[in-house]
Amino acid sequence: MISRRLFLGSTLGVAAAAATKNLPGNRFHPLDRIPRENLKITDVKVTPLSFRLPPEKQWWTAKQTVWKTDGILAEIFTDKGIVGIGEPSPYGGPDLVKGFIDKNITPGLIGKNPFDVEHLTKTWMGGPRGSEKAWAGVDCALWDVIG
Repeated sequence: MISRRLFLGSTLGVAAAAATKNLPGNRFHPLDRIPRENLKITDVKVTPLSFRLPPEKQWWTAKQTVWKTDGILAEIFTDKGIVGIGEPSPYGGPDLVKGFIDKNITPGLIGKNPFDVEHLTKTWMGGPRGSEKAWAGVDCALWDVIG
């Protein structure tokens, strides 16, 4: 009798082999060599948002009083008028996240095709500590553009 685990493992292995068997050349992704729309990123706009909580809505932790709530809006603009929207994590500090995106991410995205989202964002895990907070919103905005 074959175990469920062995059956699923063999089924997934056969399916994966069949899926990659017909990929020509050095294709690593099913969308490689597929024609895509000629689209370019023209701008990245980051807007930090803060809202001061009324005194009755403030709350306390062991170390601080939480007196406001923060958010960040990341927008990616394209030459065809398509705008993608994402939300980076505000926990690194909205102004610091905005500064990181403006200084480090935006210059690398201008002029690029948003359909290259995986290529454009593949290095974010290796960035400086805290960069993943910024990249999270930019990545979402890129996916929003290509919908």
